[in-house]
Amino acid sequence: ASTLQTQKINLADIGCPGGMTEDMSVGRCAITPDKFSVLADAANGIEGIDILSNGTEPSAIRNVAAEVPDNERLSFKLYRMAALLGDAESQFVVGSMYSNGKGTEEDDMESLRWLHESAHGGYLKAQLRLAHMLSKGVYVEKNDVEAVHWLKRARKSVRAALAKDPGI
Repeated sequence: ASTLQTQKINLADIGCPGGMTEDMSVGRCAITPDKFSVLADAANGIEGIDILSNGTEPSAIRNVAAEVPDNERLSFKLYRMAALLGDAESQFVVGSMYSNGKGTEEDDMESLRWLHESAHGGYLKAQLRLAHMLSKGVYVEKNDVEAVHWLKRARKSVRAALAKDPGI
């Protein structure tokens, strides 16, 4: 991203992505208690998706978002909805979109928050990206201990994926 940034960020200080709050019972970010108003805000202007439907799966919303790459604003809104519902792949994509200003305003801090949330959600690419950033001190404070932690989490994610589907 183009923002000039001299002071490195400590991951412990970044907080939760917009629309989420820290759930102290699990030590993670979660959608705010008023879930439906947050989703309704995220879906503002999107027709044809019933976000209040109990059967709406985040992966289904992500799949729709992937089908509208020519409309970056719509794509961003759909990915953000899926991200708010806990889809780790969508959280990674939303972070990337914030980083590049695609479909939304560029915001490096919000990008980092979504990347961090995605890594916590078990998304391998996010875990590896975070490990790289921590090992090199890219945008965040260099922290080899945390970098190794995320590499170990990534290894667990790979093992879990292989156990689920040995053919991959």
